[in-house]
Amino acid sequence: MRIYYEGGICLEGGGSSIAMDASKMPRSRVALITHAHRDHSRAFGFHGPLKASTEATLELVKAHRGVAPGWARVEIGESLELGGFRIKAHNAGHVLGSVQYEISSGDYTIVYTGDLNLEDTLVSRAAEPIPCDVLLIEATYGHPSHDRPPREEIINDILEWAIRTIRSGSIPVLYADGLGNSQELISIFNRYTKIPVLVHRRIAKLSGIYKAHGFPLEFLDAGDPCAERLDRSDHVVLMPKGAKFKLTEKHRPALVSGWGMGGGIGMEAFPLSDHADFGSLMRYVEESSPDLVLTVHGGPYDRALAKAIEGAFGIAARPLAIAPWAPGRR
Repeated sequence: MRIYYEGGICLEGGGSSIAMDASKMPRSRVALITHAHRDHSRAFGFHGPLKASTEATLELVKAHRGVAPGWARVEIGESLELGGFRIKAHNAGHVLGSVQYEISSGDYTIVYTGDLNLEDTLVSRAAEPIPCDVLLIEATYGHPSHDRPPREEIINDILEWAIRTIRSGSIPVLYADGLGNSQELISIFNRYTKIPVLVHRRIAKLSGIYKAHGFPLEFLDAGDPCAERLDRSDHVVLMPKGAKFKLTEKHRPALVSGWGMGGGIGMEAFPLSDHADFGSLMRYVEESSPDLVLTVHGGPYDRALAKAIEGAFGIAARPLAIAPWAPGRR
């Protein structure tokens, strides 16, 4: 058994291997994909390995880019044999179709969380910690400075800002991840206000898939001619982060992201996120009770989270990027 990072998380044992959320062509014949965000789903473009994901993840990826042949369906709560390993998918609470992978091999149970969220949102159910021997946990917000306010408080701040902006005669423009935060924002304005929501075409495509999966999202596609008839002085606009949008003096932009804490970004910001914050990551580790934790996807926060885990729980922890892991090695 060996776990290492090489353009993705790689697991080898008994002559078999799998890659998880690979960003470059893996050596293995099986590539597990946790969710549709581009930095985790690049393997869909690889010719050769079998790509495994939930059906919702495949649909979301296909909405914006091509998918190479060779796909296997995995669903939450189901187990299957892939690449010589027994694999079970669990809800990750991050975006539609997102999963954690529980992998059984010999005497070890290994869990890879992918991106996860331990809070219920209007468009997702909270992930639950999975008991395991080795835990590979995301560290996106793995620094103690990333403990967010209660979700209800953040939502209330967003609504108050949007209503205040509209009453002042301006148009609120919210920049957010096109997948995940945007769908929750649509649901927030649908549920708590009567403010029409005008969305970028990319967000509209992804939100349409959410609707097909049973989420009652009401929005107007900015690319639809019918949207031009909307009274533009009484609506909220949703744009993907980084999208080109010509702001006028009438528009008031704001960022919706977990990176919105602390200010200093040149616009209003609200730290609504579909990722676990620092406190939630620590709770996951405590409740899953692993013998070893390997931190991933956090850059410099990989080390910060590993240090916090060792200090709080006495559990061996380190970034996976430092060195491979094998039984008997800490």
